[in-house]
Amino acid sequence: MTQLSADMPQLIVEIGFTAPLTGAVLHLDDPVRGKLDTAVLAQDDLFTDVTQWVVSADTRRGATRSDGPTLRYEPGTCTLELRNDDRRFDPTNLDGPYVAGGVTQVEPMRAVRIRASYGGHTWPLWRGFTDEWTVAYDGPDSSYATVTCFDAFGIFAAHDRNAIAPAGAGELTGARISRILNSIGWPAEDRMIDAGEETVQATTLADNVLSELLLTADTELGEFWVDAQGRVVFRSRSAPYTEARSTGVQAVFGDEVTNGVSTTVNLATNPSLEVDTSGGWAAIGGTPPTLSRSSTRARFGSWSLLATWGTGGFLPGVVYDITGLTAGRTYTISVYVWVPAGSPQIDTVVAGSSQFGSSSTTNDQWERLVWTGTVSATTLGFGLWPSGSPTAGQQAWIDGLQVEEGDTATPYVDGSQVGADWDGVPHASTSRRLPELDYADLTLSYDALSITNQVSAARVGGTEQTAIDAGSVSAYLTRSHKRTDLLMQTDPEALMWAEQVLERRSMPQLRVSALVLKPRKDPDRLWPQAFGREIGDRVRVVRRPPGGGDPLVRDAWVRGISHSLSADLAWRTTLVLEQAADDTDVVDTFSRSVTDGWGTANSGQVWTVDTTAGGGSSSSGMLIGLNAAVGASWAAAVADYPGIRYTRDFGKDNVWAPPDADTLTEPTKYGTGKFVQLPAGATMHLSWKDDPNLLTNWLNDLPALPDNHPGFYISPWHEPRDEVDAGDFTTAQFRAWGQTLSNIKATHPRGNVIKGVGPILTRFDIDNAGADPAAYGWAGMDFFGVDCYWSTTTGGYPTTTQMFANCFAAIHADWPGIPLLVPEYGLYRQTSDTTGSGRASAITTHINYLRSRGDVLAVAYFNEPGSLPGAVFADDSPEADAWRALLASQGTSGGTAGAGDYSTTGTKGRLSLSTTTTYRRAWIPVGEAHVQVHARGLTTSAAPTGAHSDTQVAARFVGASFVDARIIRLTGGGCQLAVRQVIGGSESAVTVATVPSVANTATLDVRLQAVGSTVRARAWTSGTTEPSTWLVSTTVTHRAAGDVAVGAVLRAGNTNTRPVAVDVDSVTVTTMHAWA
Repeated sequence: MTQLSADMPQLIVEIGFTAPLTGAVLHLDDPVRGKLDTAVLAQDDLFTDVTQWVVSADTRRGATRSDGPTLRYEPGTCTLELRNDDRRFDPTNLDGPYVAGGVTQVEPMRAVRIRASYGGHTWPLWRGFTDEWTVAYDGPDSSYATVTCFDAFGIFAAHDRNAIAPAGAGELTGARISRILNSIGWPAEDRMIDAGEETVQATTLADNVLSELLLTADTELGEFWVDAQGRVVFRSRSAPYTEARSTGVQAVFGDEVTNGVSTTVNLATNPSLEVDTSGGWAAIGGTPPTLSRSSTRARFGSWSLLATWGTGGFLPGVVYDITGLTAGRTYTISVYVWVPAGSPQIDTVVAGSSQFGSSSTTNDQWERLVWTGTVSATTLGFGLWPSGSPTAGQQAWIDGLQVEEGDTATPYVDGSQVGADWDGVPHASTSRRLPELDYADLTLSYDALSITNQVSAARVGGTEQTAIDAGSVSAYLTRSHKRTDLLMQTDPEALMWAEQVLERRSMPQLRVSALVLKPRKDPDRLWPQAFGREIGDRVRVVRRPPGGGDPLVRDAWVRGISHSLSADLAWRTTLVLEQAADDTDVVDTFSRSVTDGWGTANSGQVWTVDTTAGGGSSSSGMLIGLNAAVGASWAAAVADYPGIRYTRDFGKDNVWAPPDADTLTEPTKYGTGKFVQLPAGATMHLSWKDDPNLLTNWLNDLPALPDNHPGFYISPWHEPRDEVDAGDFTTAQFRAWGQTLSNIKATHPRGNVIKGVGPILTRFDIDNAGADPAAYGWAGMDFFGVDCYWSTTTGGYPTTTQMFANCFAAIHADWPGIPLLVPEYGLYRQTSDTTGSGRASAITTHINYLRSRGDVLAVAYFNEPGSLPGAVFADDSPEADAWRALLASQGTSGGTAGAGDYSTTGTKGRLSLSTTTTYRRAWIPVGEAHVQVHARGLTTSAAPTGAHSDTQVAARFVGASFVDARIIRLTGGGCQLAVRQVIGGSESAVTVATVPSVANTATLDVRLQAVGSTVRARAWTSGTTEPSTWLVSTTVTHRAAGDVAVGAVLRAGNTNTRPVAVDVDSVTVTTMHAWA
């Protein structure tokens, strides 16, 4: 069989007929070459190409289904139908071409290799060994031979061993897999083995090889299969949640095919500076430029890199270090630059060479620069130089870096764009454009086979552990799974095993279980997908139902791959799929420049800090939102301004029946009015002018709310100074109303859903009209709100002092330390600001100021044309875009626990310890129970004296309960690592170990994993290889969902000069959902 048309690949089928009778070629049952410890699969030059006689071919490897409680891969198979008219594949024909020394080579256990070539690229498809040959005759002149084949699993299944003395107790599953393979001499070059994460009991190696290999993989809850090159592969249980090909979508298959668009992989891991300046960006030269992130202009997203040149110096420039290249291949690197008038143009060059790319030629606009060339190494420094000698203060903006294979710069892509995905952490990993590709068929499954709601697990010699999902049992009756042969060393590990299986399988899943491709429909794009996908790859399937409705979108892992080529040249590739867990979501990566401070998270999660003397419990950061009138205006605002997390509602009369006699407004009933379109996770700030005791009715009327509901703010009346001045009521009456609201919040059973109660005045009231904040507040209020407007159109935009600081200072003079709210904020555009860019800049400056204070809980822009028309945004204006960017960035930090207790230094967040026994903590509010936390670059400014100091990485933080890992820096030198649980302030389940070979001032990384009842951790010197084993582990009962925190404390008796600074470089949180 040859390549018969341009839309077909070249199939290459080879069988090891030419193997010599001696040598180190695997040939089981041969007295010499049948010894596994001296053999390899077969060298390339020992294969015979039999492609021209192939009539049809079918291969299968991996799993055939993925709906069981645990995933298990099956032996791979291959069936070849061959033309045999000349009897070349007839074992009885000793005159045929495949005979050596009078012995036929058409026999079992001959190596088989199948490949496919298309478009200049060749892929392996299957590799194994012949099993059975059958010959059929179709008349006197026609014959066909059929050979069935198996892969390495077939060899393992046929091999039983004699027992040896027990060995390997406490080794990881990866080491056990290697031990088993070594026991039969399986070649090292034909295996790819992860370290694993579970330790196992000793083995005598007495079992069947395949049985013990699969049992070891099952104990790990890992994966074990044979790849397309015949290599055995073992992946640890965390691999699907950490390896880029499993966390990032590799291809999208759908029914709205995007024609003419190919997948583009951008190898730049921080291409648009949306989070920080890490990931390869650096300044170089004798007088290097100053690099900072800038929101002044951006080609993509909301940020760019601003290079501010110094004067002269030797070869100043900006360089980006690119990794992950393949030597000998051609790459194109492109980047956008903005050179303001008066600044030098920009040249592109490969650092350390004379390989120049294009240079900029324009000013005050974005221009794309391109370099194309063949690389000689796996890394490359891409430089941007000023074309002339710069002077201090000259600048250039840089954005949209793209590194792609090939000789053409395709349209820019990063994972935040529509139709694209990040391969890992957003803005810290490679990304790819993913057009929808055609599929021929899919299998949609929703069945009871996927449900397992009672899981029992026992280790050999241990006590059975059971995990039950009572809700699932109630809904679907008991569907159980039991294992009593597992190899872990402890019963708690067996319980965690059961919990992990239960977590994944307790509820039915509407899933795509199989996908069929017919690549000839779109050969240039589908052949690489059919041949290039591997077990463990993550793909996305989009199915739009007939007649309309929301599309079904499912991410899935490839668990099995089969190819079928029929005699009529119809090619069919089937991918067996398992629904991918959501556990791969990286909640946040914190690595901020000093100008950003603790905050500005990239995915809706924010860093927050405590405001209590003892470290407190998790809290919320500054919310950013928008106000619009109820009805169409509010619905439009929600659609046009995604990310609203805070808004106002002014109530409605006659909320309850029978109606009261007055016309004053009460709070809108939950589930009506603005609540209908309220974005998930947004906080509503309610005010009304009626009897404050009606708050009891309102709380009584609330439905059950989820545990993670964001809650409500409450204010009496609304900007009451006018009514007080008019004599409608007195300040004493107003304070009494507020006190009533606070009392109801404190005593009502549902009062915990109210985040705070407090008054609202306006900036004008305080700064211009003489309103005294002392007269409008009351004991027990939770905040003081100020509506801040600037409604003049001449004279320039107000400074932060004019807009906020003056009135805030007046409030704090009367109410020291009270948190602040800005429920309404509005700014008129200046007449001279014809484009609105000035107002956009002023708005950004104002909000960044509020963020930097650390005592402002929320701010909402007042975008209601009926009340304040001059402040309203035009939808396509710079101001609207600026507010959208602020909504997208969401978050603040800072802290009011003490001056300077929360700050940044360089790219690190800093906790300053100014007293003993008082924790300082910063949180990411993830609200998850099963998490993995990697804290990087934990440092201290001083070796402890008098008493130890602790640096904490915590999870499941709820009130005064949490689990954590602590670096204990010892006064006598060195460090310990401890894990524990703290419940209601009392610690238990403490396990401590020494961190090997580190000083008590060492900069360390810590990884904490809290999954089910197991909490474990490891620590190592930052910048070195992470250990593969856990240093400490404990079993806990505190398993509630909560937040992640980084904290530090000086123990009682510590005598260090204070403050002592504890820095953290970055933190990555991965939600695990009990699947470690």
